[in-house]
Amino acid sequence: KLTDEEAEWLLGVPAAEAFADPDQVLGHFQSALGVLVTAGGQGVAYSILGQSGSVPALDVEVKDTTGAGDAFLAGFMHSVLALDLNFDMFNTLIPLGQRPLLIRMLVRFATAVGSLTCT
Repeated sequence: KLTDEEAEWLLGVPAAEAFADPDQVLGHFQSALGVLVTAGGQGVAYSILGQSGSVPALDVEVKDTTGAGDAFLAGFMHSVLALDLNFDMFNTLIPLGQRPLLIRMLVRFATAVGSLTCT
């Protein structure tokens, strides 16, 4: 997980490109199974296990963004761990057609957790 700005600072990928094409960011991490690129009010873009997409930010009244990224990542990790599946089990048990929806649900949950910290 990194922000679009961090992608630019650390990897040299312009922030707009990092959000528009998270696969470009993932290419910098050869052993990673996925990447989450957060962009504040724009939401999050992701490329995870061959599934790419984006989830818009929730419409909340933002009071303070302190800790939002940490909460987002905690929400994502919680939802992944709650599945109780390792990588091999994921590939065996989750049909190909259901993977995009499942991954999007994980990212949406993380988005909701991160958004709650801002209110």
